[in-house]
Amino acid sequence: MPLFRLLIITLVIGVGFYIYRRLTMKPPPPTNSTQVNSTHAVKCALCGLHVPDDEAIRRNNQTYCCQDHADKSQP
Repeated sequence: MPLFRLLIITLVIGVGFYIYRRLTMKPPPPTNSTQVNSTHAVKCALCGLHVPDDEAIRRNNQTYCCQDHADKSQP
């Protein structure tokens, strides 16, 4: 019987400590994992590679992934 009483007391103290820690602990800082980077991608007219819209090179209503491809497509 004394062993069972010791087990119950230990369990009550442990649960009490767990509840105390949960109530006094600071919440974790918000993570940016829920935010989605919504950069629009465009396709290179020469090789078909998709690049971010803000990095694409535009010539004659066409988009290119690099300066070399833009130069090669010019007649």
